[in-house]
Amino acid sequence: MNNNFSLFVGNNYSDNSPIYLQESGLFQNFLITGTIGTGKTSSAIYPFVEQFIKYNSENLTDKFGMLILDVKGNFYNYVSNIVFKRFAKIWGFKLGLF
Repeated sequence: MNNNFSLFVGNNYSDNSPIYLQESGLFQNFLITGTIGTGKTSSAIYPFVEQFIKYNSENLTDKFGMLILDVKGNFYNYVSNIVFKRFAKIWGFKLGLF
């Protein structure tokens, strides 16, 4: 990728400065943990995926590819809504569940 990507992961508790994970860190593993209902999906997964979708989105040849495995289908619905709102009018495409 030509542009360096950094993933915003939150703010530093002590001084509220932003914390970013550099693109090279994306080739490692992530662990997001918490009990049921603590906001793992809404506070981490959804914002991360939205940043991935928006990154370099106008450039068809230089952006992130993603594979999303979703047993229940609600994550697919969330992501497809983001993609549809951002690109459907520009590219004129439809999404399908595989």
